Amino acid sequence: EETCEGAYIRLDVAADGKGNVYVAWAHFGDVVGCDSCPSPIAMIQVSHDGGRRFGAPTPLNPVPASYQIDLQVAVNGAGSVFVAYLQDKDTIVQRSDDFGGTWSAAVPANVDIKESWTDKVGLAVQGERVYVSFSIAQRYYVSVSADGGRSFTTVQLNSRSKDTGWTLTSGGVVDSKGNVYFSWVGIHKSGN
Repeated sequence: EETCEGAYIRLDVAADGKGNVYVAWAHFGDVVGCDSCPSPIAMIQVSHDGGRRFGAPTPLNPVPASYQIDLQVAVNGAGSVFVAYLQDKDTIVQRSDDFGGTWSAAVPANVDIKESWTDKVGLAVQGERVYVSFSIAQRYYVSVSADGGRSFTTVQLNSRSKDTGWTLTSGGVVDSKGNVYFSWVGIHKSGN
């Protein structure tokens, strides 16, 4: 039976090295049996056999919203899976401790920065430390959680935001020494 029809964009994938593969994306269109799902909606599909077979696509957060988009997925060394994405004005994080079987409630990573829409998402995890990057117009931010994504504090990284017309964040990583790296694109002239 078809679970959903429509366009799939902005896919991200993560694997834990033990056969579990997680594919997350923004789905545009209807999802069978989910009247509360926005379009686009954050979806995930999980394989427990190294990607040979996948379970049915599942909405991560089937709540009324304008949209859910720009997904990132990451797995920590203990096998906990994290997703981050944009939902309306917020950058959301969810967690699964049962290999994608169930997901935590959505937690806004930008809880202390609420003055405008967040844009683009980067995600990096190491142990219980979760790092989420996002931008608001010309400003770059990283929200940090030391409790596995249950709460966040945010810092602005660029002090000369007037020098950039627009910012777009992307992927992030944590190295073996605990250093965190994110990449951003700074567009020097904003406009149409």
